Amino acid sequence: MKADQDVKIALTGHRPQRLGGFSPDNPLRAWVVGELRRYLIMLNPSLVYCGMALGFDQWGAALCVELRIPFVAAIPFRTYSARWPVESREVFSSLVGKAESVHVVSSSTLISHAIAARLCLQRNVWMVDQLDPKGFDCVVACWDGNENGGTVSTVRYAEKKKIGVGRIDPRQAPGYTWKTAYVGRTFR
Repeated sequence: MKADQDVKIALTGHRPQRLGGFSPDNPLRAWVVGELRRYLIMLNPSLVYCGMALGFDQWGAALCVELRIPFVAAIPFRTYSARWPVESREVFSSLVGKAESVHVVSSSTLISHAIAARLCLQRNVWMVDQLDPKGFDCVVACWDGNENGGTVSTVRYAEKKKIGVGRIDPRQAPGYTWKTAYVGRTFR
């Protein structure tokens, strides 16, 4: 890739519950962040779109801050973080404050779970729609292959739009097992 190529990236990925939990010492988190760091250094994007969800999205935004890569905080609705624990809200606010710009999909404040899920998908569509299928723009997805949820929906939408997708598969991490990856989840 030429140094003068303008590259934009959209990030999508799993929440901490699917990536070993919330602890900063989580080895799966460290592996995922290391893989994302490699992508960001290799692609040297001019702009990154971060959905600001707990987990991969926020880890990506924090890496952008560390690597001095401008990012857009793409937020599905104004009260997105309102129900999170205080510490998570503080991290969210700090990262949003460091964004190059902020895009809020909906100005609504009273959101049901179903509407919240729809707005999160709309946020992901908006991020992919900012990418140029004719250039080097791409989606970087932390995706474990599960065919349900927002991550796979975003990957499939990007593929439909002919946007490249780079995948970080947490199942490739050393020592990965579903028991260590899934924290606080109920299986039926």
